[in-house]
Amino acid sequence: MKSKQKGFTLVELIVVIAIIGVLAAILIPSLMGYIRNAKLKTANLHAKNTFTAISAALGELYDGNVSNIARHSPVAVEDLDDSIVLEHAVKEFLGNNGINSGYVCWDINSAKKITCAQWCETNANNSIVGQYPNPAEDPDEATTTIGTLLNASSWPQNDQPNLS
Repeated sequence: MKSKQKGFTLVELIVVIAIIGVLAAILIPSLMGYIRNAKLKTANLHAKNTFTAISAALGELYDGNVSNIARHSPVAVEDLDDSIVLEHAVKEFLGNNGINSGYVCWDINSAKKITCAQWCETNANNSIVGQYPNPAEDPDEATTTIGTLLNASSWPQNDQPNLS
């Protein structure tokens, strides 16, 4: 009497594993690209929120005395000073949107108008930095230290921010 064994042969299992390996080799890099693009869009959005918060706070200041914080070096959102109007506005605006972490910096020109805002998740060289206006569109270009301009050539010469 013959026994009827059910199951897969070793060759069939090896073929299936090879197919899965090829699909993974194709899909994983493209998925990583989607993740980097999503992080860049998020960073640009937080930079835009910072820009908006500072613009609103500048509009509410009556005395216009913002010279002591015109250029702001990179600082953690959670470390912003609540006693300074612009820093409090940024901290509150980002906090209300669920962002209590990350690093921000901005530049205010001599006409008391904000010219640039930047945000990144960490203060490391490989962190994706978002900025507003002129947001970066390539995640590889946006991987730099916060406080530097990502697209320096895209800024008009007379309105180029200096966040050093």
